[in-house]
Formats: sequence, C-alpha cells, structure tokens
Amino acid sequence: MMLLATIALALAMPNAPVKKVLVIGVDGCRPDALTKASTPYIDSLIRNGCWAVGKADPLTLSGPCWSTVLCGVWAPKHGVTDNSFVGANTKEYPDFLTLIERSRPSLRTVAVAEWKPVLDKIVQKADYEGSRSGEGDEATALEAATQITDFDPDVVFVHFGAVDTAGHAFGFGASVPQYLRAIEETDKNVGLLLAAVQSRKKSLDENWLVILTSDHGGSGTSHGQAIPEHMNVPFIVSGSSSSDGFDVIPTLVDVAPTVFAHLGLVRAYEVDWDGVPVGLKGIDSIVLARQRDSSIVTFSPTDGFLLGLQEVGLRAEDTELVVRFTVDGSLPTDTSLSATSFVLEKGALVRARAFKDREPVGPSSFALFTVQGDYFAAVTPAQLNRGLACTVLEGRYSSTKEITFSADKVSRVSARPTEIVGWGATEFAARFEGYFKVEEDGVFQFGLYCDDGAVLTIDDRVVVDHDGMHAASMKKGLTALRSGYHKIRLVYFQNGGDARLNLAMGPRGEAMVEMPYSMFWH
Repeated sequence: MMLLATIALALAMPNAPVKKVLVIGVDGCRPDALTKASTPYIDSLIRNGCWAVGKADPLTLSGPCWSTVLCGVWAPKHGVTDNSFVGANTKEYPDFLTLIERSRPSLRTVAVAEWKPVLDKIVQKADYEGSRSGEGDEATALEAATQITDFDPDVVFVHFGAVDTAGHAFGFGASVPQYLRAIEETDKNVGLLLAAVQSRKKSLDENWLVILTSDHGGSGTSHGQAIPEHMNVPFIVSGSSSSDGFDVIPTLVDVAPTVFAHLGLVRAYEVDWDGVPVGLKGIDSIVLARQRDSSIVTFSPTDGFLLGLQEVGLRAEDTELVVRFTVDGSLPTDTSLSATSFVLEKGALVRARAFKDREPVGPSSFALFTVQGDYFAAVTPAQLNRGLACTVLEGRYSSTKEITFSADKVSRVSARPTEIVGWGATEFAARFEGYFKVEEDGVFQFGLYCDDGAVLTIDDRVVVDHDGMHAASMKKGLTALRSGYHKIRLVYFQNGGDARLNLAMGPRGEAMVEMPYSMFWH
C-alpha cells in the first residue's frame, strides 16, 4: 500500500510546472464490473480525481470507439463505422497525438497498443509507436512504462485488450468471474504505469493528468448495439488538476479536448471537436457544453428523406448565430452559403456550422439527405407463392460485393430472413428474393439488423447498405411506396462468429416491427 500512497502523492502535487498526460484505454470494460472487481490502483486514481459512468459512441465496436476517443469527434465525422476502417476520415479529423505533433512538436508523444489497428489505422504520427499485438497487456504495460521512465514523454496513450478478450470468451458482466479477473489483471498493469510515473526523477516537478476510460462494454459474449450494457463506460480523470466530480456526463469525444485543455492547447480543441474538457479544475464544463449545444445546427426533416422538391431546414438554438452550409460534405467556412432553408434536387451530404462575426462557433453538423422524386410504383407479379426464394452459398466473404451466385448450392423457400441464421455453415452467403405487399401509399422505414454484412434493395434501388464485417448492429433507410406489391432483394453474408439477420419495417416516424411471413411472396 506504500506504493499507492506514493503514487497518490505524485498525482496530487499542487502547482506542478510541467504538465503531462497519461491516457489509459481498457478495451471492453463495463463500469459495473470495474466497481465489483478488486482494483487498488484504479481506486487510487478515483480517490485523487473524479469518476463517472460515461457514454461511448453508439457504434459500440472497437474501431469506431477508439477513433472517437483519439479523434474527439463522433463517427459521422471520423468516418469509421466498423473494424475494417473503410471510409476513415482521419485526414480531416486526426488523432490528438498527431494534432499535438502539429501544434507543439516540442512535446514528446507516445502510443503503445495491444490492439494493432490503434496504431495502424488511427494514430497517424507519434514520436514513439509501440505495437504489442498478440504479446499481451503486461508486455504493453512494460513497454509503455519504459517509455515513461527513460524517454521523458509529455503525452502517453496506452491500450489494453485483455478485458475485451475475456468478455468475448466468457461473457461481459459483473457476474462473470473470468471477466472480473481480467479487470484485476489490467489493474496490475495500470499499477506498472503509475509506478513508472512516480519513479521519474522529475516527478515532483511534474503535473500528470491521468485519464482512464474504455471504448465500449458488452453483454453475453458480444457488443455492437446502442444499449446501456454496451454504451456505458468508466471515465476517470485523476491528478492535481482534476476536479472532485464531473458536472456533465463525460463521453468518449471529451478525452481529446480534456488532454488539450490540461496542456494549455486551447485553440486546438475549439476547432471542430464534438467534445468539451471535463473533470478539470477551473473549467466549467456545463457552460462549455451549453455553448456547444446551442450552436449545433439541426436539420429538418430529421430523418433526411425528401419526397419531391421539399425544403431542407437549418436551425441553431442560438438564433443570433448565422448558419452556413455546404452540400458536398466539405467543412463550411465564413464564405459558404448562408440560409435557414433551401431545396435539394438530388441526394447530398449536407454539412452546416454556426458562425458569429464570421468566426465559427461550436462543431459542424452532418446530415445525409436522400431525394426520391415520386413514390415507387407497385408491380404486378405473374404468379405468387408464400415466402421468399432463398439461395445459399458456402464460402468466405468480407463484403456482399464479393458474392456471385453463378454456382448455387442450395435453393429453397424461406418464410423470412431470420430463418437463415440457423443454417449449419459458419461461412456462407444468402440471397433472398421475391415481393412484399403494402396496403396503402406511404413513406416507410426499413431497419436491417445484421452480423455480418447485408444490403437491402427494393424495386432495384438500394435502401439500406449495411455491408462489411461487423458485429450485430442496425442501419435504417426510407423509401416511398405505392400500395401493392414491390420487389425485394436481400443479400447477406456470415463470416464466422455470431450470426444475426433481422429485417424490420414501419411507417415513417413510427416503431418498426419484424416483417412477418404474411408479407412475403415469390
């Protein structure tokens, strides 16, 4: 316990002239399990700082969530939606280590990660990058500790992966002994990092801020849903600069601006980050969050679906601000178009931002708009039988674009898409084709919940594209349909692990329900 007391003293020294930061990421750690596990070193951080249950990115997968932590923006900006990192926008939204290298290159940055994609896909530039993929968390901790003790870093990011591995193997939750043991082993590795901070000869002249959080939680043996068990994460800010508690609920986008606020790099976190500094003395997070929220531009219609020539509305809660926008996805500037509404003739990625005295205020906003000129007409099939025609192929795929059905192995009739999940193969593709019937004209929302990827096409037009390898998660799309029969095509692939495929439907603005057998024909 003497070590804990010494560490606590080092973290609590007032008026330390040299500010430094240690960010610890514990992959897949649920806060309820953390409070139940025996974690003396993490407990010492809580005693000398503040702790709360924070919120992860709704895309509760490691790729999107660690991108959110490191880049300070939500997935619509950094562009990472699954662990393939396809569509990543790290050029416009780089990680905070890279931003530090750009804004103050004299600071030494270090990143050590047990999960290799953190360094390969997210961190663009750090003075030292150490991958310990496959070597375990202890090797990761020892590598980071060596950097702290011997190479005088200013900002250190460390990623531990064993807790997530235990969750996938044995289950996520406070009642799973193996999961709790993994948290307790991680605590020992956190202790190695804190001991390294304390052992520095200059430690009494340094003001170390320690931030500890996770990317997501989990339930059962998986994660990927926007539910509390997956989105709740521990969030700790500790050190002499930390406050006694959080005045707002911390989120993953708050890590990067908190790092910059502690280091005094104020302007950098005012650019276009979605978060605010949290858990620091002398910073009113409530005021900053209110200023941010009142300047965020909202869009109407909120679901982004336009039928015919319909106006797009733009609004900021602070009516004294001027809203400027672009329709090509680029960041609005003080010379961009200014309006409270406009008409879109075709689909576009609209981006808006509030300005005051030609200076940007708060973060930018995105909205993807789909324009459908008129209702899709119903079709008249020659002959109808109940259910969907289903074709199954065995094989390994990572995208529906790789699939061709020229060598069909299994063809049958399926009541609805969920039936394919019980099929025996662990690697296969399936195609569902046929018709479904709507009773009256309307705009309908479709929800595709799948693991792995799937693409839904209605009347030969893609309505939901949820392609790629990912955990079970939902994507939605809307379309306007005349009453009667409409063509449907659903292509799905399963690449090992858990399998899930659900298709739901509902009128615009209402709850969706799984499409029943009675709706399908072939």
